[in-house]
Amino acid sequence: AVLHQDEERLDAAEPLYRESLDLLRRTLGERHFMVAQSLHDLGGLLRSRGALAESEQVERGALGIRREVYGDRHPDVALTLVELARTLITMGANSEALAGLDEAVGILEETTAYPEARAEALALRAELRWRADPRPKALDDQRAAAALVLAIRPHAGGGEAARAAFLGKHAALFDRLVLWLLEDGRSAAAFEYAERARSRALLDQLQMARVDLMASIPEPLRSALAERERTAAARIAELQGRASFTRSRTDLAPEERGRRVGQIQKDLDTADRAYAGIYEE
Repeated sequence: AVLHQDEERLDAAEPLYRESLDLLRRTLGERHFMVAQSLHDLGGLLRSRGALAESEQVERGALGIRREVYGDRHPDVALTLVELARTLITMGANSEALAGLDEAVGILEETTAYPEARAEALALRAELRWRADPRPKALDDQRAAAALVLAIRPHAGGGEAARAAFLGKHAALFDRLVLWLLEDGRSAAAFEYAERARSRALLDQLQMARVDLMASIPEPLRSALAERERTAAARIAELQGRASFTRSRTDLAPEERGRRVGQIQKDLDTADRAYAGIYEE
């Protein structure tokens, strides 16, 4: 079903989604977390097909199960809130969509899980805020979404081609930010973001073409920079692993687990800045 949907064969995907949902309900019961995932996926497909009323119903069902199973502040609850907001926006229910996005962003800001979903939630909320004309808040959301995408990009696995594709998927986010800044009379800031996106795209193209950006750097500086880059990347991978493991520790009280994850996140932010600094050099 997922393969068919990715290749836009929606007619072929829907019966498979429905069959999988039926199988899960019969084997695991109505309130299982896997049933919630199946409902979540089906809701997105139905929205793509224009079946908005059923999409809303299905996504509300997924949301109810996830709240019941995980609790109100779980990241998976936020994922379904974002999908439901997409459906509500399409239906014109912007006020309810905005409330759901407020809740989703609040949940995702408490965790390092699903940073791409957090960026998408911020961008959606920015669009709604821009329409309602609280422009400073809309710009804040859009800038935060753009910063998240740039922070995630180095960790989008699969090599430079995958990272370039990841950035390309979010190109509209940067275009919209530049347009809004121009409309708001902030031409200098608009130019800065436009140049940043363009330079990032150029770097991706150079790396995909296997152009060695360090080729013109004389030794021993070149080897030193390469070693620093490897060390910084290893540090980021280590901290990401520690954060994931700490979030899974059920032997810790929620407050202590949150405190430890928060400290690791601070260290990860520092490591990300160090990695970016090497590129700037």
